[in-house]
Amino acid sequence: MPQAFVAGDRNIIGGGPDKCNSVSVAGVWAQELKAGNTAANWTNKPVIHMRLGNIALTDGSVQCSNKRGLTNLVNEAAKALLSSSVRSLKGKKISNHVLLPR
Repeated sequence: MPQAFVAGDRNIIGGGPDKCNSVSVAGVWAQELKAGNTAANWTNKPVIHMRLGNIALTDGSVQCSNKRGLTNLVNEAAKALLSSSVRSLKGKKISNHVLLPR
Protein backbone atom coordinates (compact mmCIF):
# COMPACT_ATOMS: atom_id res chain seq x y z
CA MET A 1 0.00 0.00 0.00
CA PRO A 2 1.45 3.38 -0.93
CA GLN A 3 1.84 6.04 1.73
CA ALA A 4 -1.65 7.47 2.20
CA PHE A 5 -3.72 9.26 4.82
CA VAL A 6 -5.68 7.07 7.22
CA ALA A 7 -6.90 9.67 9.73
CA GLY A 8 -6.20 13.18 10.87
CA ASP A 9 -7.26 16.05 13.05
CA ARG A 10 -10.58 17.74 12.30
CA ASN A 11 -9.02 21.19 11.95
CA ILE A 12 -7.74 20.51 8.42
CA ILE A 13 -8.96 22.83 5.65
CA GLY A 14 -8.28 23.50 1.99
CA GLY A 15 -9.46 20.37 0.24
CA GLY A 16 -11.95 20.44 -2.59
CA PRO A 17 -15.32 18.66 -2.35
CA ASP A 18 -15.29 15.21 -3.95
CA LYS A 19 -17.08 11.90 -3.60
CA CYS A 20 -14.82 9.26 -2.06
CA ASN A 21 -15.50 5.79 -3.46
CA SER A 22 -12.78 4.05 -1.45
CA VAL A 23 -15.15 3.39 1.45
CA SER A 24 -18.48 3.02 -0.37
CA VAL A 25 -19.58 2.22 -3.92
CA ALA A 26 -22.12 5.07 -3.67
CA GLY A 27 -19.39 7.39 -2.42
CA VAL A 28 -19.38 9.75 0.52
CA TRP A 29 -18.63 13.47 0.40
CA ALA A 30 -15.16 14.35 1.57
CA GLN A 31 -12.37 16.87 1.08
CA GLU A 32 -9.96 15.77 -1.63
CA LEU A 33 -6.34 16.76 -1.14
CA LYS A 34 -4.61 16.65 -4.53
CA ALA A 35 -0.92 16.98 -5.30
CA GLY A 36 0.02 20.63 -5.71
CA ASN A 37 -2.68 21.81 -3.32
CA THR A 38 -1.34 24.94 -1.66
CA ALA A 39 -4.59 25.67 0.21
CA ALA A 40 -4.25 22.70 2.60
CA ASN A 41 -3.72 24.07 6.08
CA TRP A 42 -4.56 23.73 9.75
CA THR A 43 -7.10 26.14 11.21
CA ASN A 44 -7.57 27.36 14.76
CA LYS A 45 -11.31 26.66 14.61
CA PRO A 46 -11.68 24.68 16.71
CA VAL A 47 -8.56 25.52 18.68
CA ILE A 48 -6.69 22.23 18.87
CA HIS A 49 -2.96 22.48 18.23
CA MET A 50 -2.39 26.17 17.41
CA ARG A 51 -2.25 25.79 13.60
CA LEU A 52 -0.58 22.39 13.78
CA GLY A 53 -2.15 19.00 13.16
CA ASN A 54 -1.63 15.26 13.06
CA ILE A 55 -2.03 12.88 10.13
CA ALA A 56 -1.98 9.09 10.55
CA LEU A 57 -0.40 7.32 7.57
CA THR A 58 -0.71 3.79 6.22
CA ASP A 59 2.75 2.89 7.52
CA GLY A 60 1.37 3.24 11.07
CA SER A 61 3.13 6.53 11.82
CA VAL A 62 1.50 9.76 12.94
CA GLN A 63 3.03 12.91 11.54
CA CYS A 64 2.62 16.22 13.37
CA SER A 65 2.94 19.09 10.93
CA ASN A 66 2.59 22.77 10.24
CA LYS A 67 1.28 24.10 6.90
CA ARG A 68 4.52 23.33 5.03
CA GLY A 69 4.67 19.81 6.46
CA LEU A 70 1.02 19.20 5.56
CA THR A 71 1.64 20.40 2.00
CA ASN A 72 4.57 17.96 1.71
CA LEU A 73 2.49 15.09 3.14
CA VAL A 74 -0.37 15.86 0.74
CA ASN A 75 1.97 15.97 -2.27
CA GLU A 76 3.87 12.80 -1.38
CA ALA A 77 0.74 10.78 -0.59
CA ALA A 78 -1.20 12.00 -3.65
CA LYS A 79 1.66 11.21 -6.02
CA ALA A 80 2.17 7.76 -4.47
CA LEU A 81 -1.53 6.93 -4.71
CA LEU A 82 -1.85 8.08 -8.32
CA SER A 83 1.18 6.06 -9.42
CA SER A 84 0.07 2.90 -7.59
CA SER A 85 -2.09 0.03 -8.77
CA VAL A 86 -4.53 0.48 -5.85
CA ARG A 87 -8.09 1.13 -7.05
CA SER A 88 -11.41 2.11 -5.47
CA LEU A 89 -14.41 -0.19 -5.30
CA LYS A 90 -15.43 1.25 -8.69
CA GLY A 91 -12.01 0.48 -10.20
CA LYS A 92 -10.81 4.11 -10.28
CA LYS A 93 -7.47 5.44 -9.04
CA ILE A 94 -7.77 6.60 -5.47
CA SER A 95 -6.89 9.94 -3.96
CA ASN A 96 -6.35 11.49 -0.54
CA HIS A 97 -9.75 12.13 0.97
CA VAL A 98 -10.49 13.50 4.41
CA LEU A 99 -13.89 12.73 5.90
CA LEU A 100 -14.79 15.58 8.21
CA PRO A 101 -17.15 15.29 11.16
CA ARG A 102 -20.56 16.86 10.70
